Amino acid sequence: MAVMSASRATASTASTRSSPTTSAPPRTRRTSQRPALGATLRTNRRELALAELYRVPTEEDRRSTTLAPGELILELDVPAAERSVYLKAMDRKRWAFPIVGVAAARSAGVTRVALAGVAPVPWLLEGSLDDATPLPRNAYKVDVARALVKRALAALEQG
Repeated sequence: MAVMSASRATASTASTRSSPTTSAPPRTRRTSQRPALGATLRTNRRELALAELYRVPTEEDRRSTTLAPGELILELDVPAAERSVYLKAMDRKRWAFPIVGVAAARSAGVTRVALAGVAPVPWLLEGSLDDATPLPRNAYKVDVARALVKRALAALEQG
């Protein structure tokens, strides 16, 4: 298992434009006019906070986003962070995605940590991993996440 880092990664202030008829990625902007780390997105039907995009699937509804059929993401507005880091643990020989990913960002004195690969949707870490309830055969991910969170927070402090 390799641990990879993309520390100090930032989005460009230049933006790429996308329309529903192209395969280009949605436009990404960085701005300081939003509350700390409060990314928003615009679709062809509405504007919403990024936190409102994802939903935990249920037995009755397996969707992981709140997008309606035919709804397309047109723009993503990401506030500038003072410092950010992304770390991931992955098995390069088996998978093209992280087993566990940790993104940490500090803005206006507030640090937020999000996890990937530990739930069906990106997961904002609120509190401690000590209260995590892993699914069967995934308990090891808690230890991996704990180590990556510790490294990510240390990297934020070093800068």
